[in-house]
Amino acid sequence: MNIAIIGSGNMGSFFALRLRSAGIAPLQIISPNPEHAKALADEVNAAFATDWKDLDPRADVCILAVKDDVLRNLPALDSLRGKLLIHTAGTVSLPELRRLSEQVACI
Repeated sequence: MNIAIIGSGNMGSFFALRLRSAGIAPLQIISPNPEHAKALADEVNAAFATDWKDLDPRADVCILAVKDDVLRNLPALDSLRGKLLIHTAGTVSLPELRRLSEQVACI
């Protein structure tokens, strides 16, 4: 299973580091802040990008560790279609996320 983490703040860092400590190396870290994305990616030996459109096509799962407003304002992207999207946001419902992918879950 290939996991991409979108977001390099507290939640994104938590998941990236926990996955790595469990022996599961995240495939990619995506964050609009290149310094944060690169720093976290280097720490867990992953690739990084600054745009959701650059999601590695090998990713099966995307952990969406971003603010609710970011998810609500995100346009439907081909790069997310068919991926399992797991979000950590507090108020974005699963039906709202289904416009991005058919497979969604919430932590």
